[in-house]
Amino acid sequence: MFELYRDNFTIIFFTFYDNMLCMGRIIGIDYGTKRIGLAIADTITRIAMPWCILDAANDPVRDAAAVVRKLADAGENPERFVVGLPTNMADATEGPQAKISRTFGEALNQQSGVPVEFQDERLSSFAAEALFRLDQRSQRNKRPAKKIKPKKPLDAVAAAVILGSYLKQERGI
Repeated sequence: MFELYRDNFTIIFFTFYDNMLCMGRIIGIDYGTKRIGLAIADTITRIAMPWCILDAANDPVRDAAAVVRKLADAGENPERFVVGLPTNMADATEGPQAKISRTFGEALNQQSGVPVEFQDERLSSFAAEALFRLDQRSQRNKRPAKKIKPKKPLDAVAAAVILGSYLKQERGI
């Protein structure tokens, strides 16, 4: 039986499998007063994917509790959170919504014990919409059709854009 594990391929496979079982998660959050977009990435592949959208209570402390509850219900145990920080386009200063996002992040850290980092979220909603924009062209006259806005909220996609930006910045890309 032990001879089976002497094969180099098998050792590599089981090492990879063991790492997959214990890989950490990073949760990206697009916090809003109406909806909370969540995205997820693992620490090995580091690919951000939209996960879910929660209804917000317009209360950062209660909203943080809802996120912690959602993660617990899903069996997720993140090693850190990345919360989008809305800043002013022109000078990158923080406005009132940034203060609310920081309050949310602090509550999230206090309730979960998980570190929270903030990521500039300028243009994340625009990028999320661009990912889903329909580019339909008329077959008869080859002129562009009207832009159609997606009907579903894109908060989870925006969270994935925020998390993806964070992961790229962390890698120095």
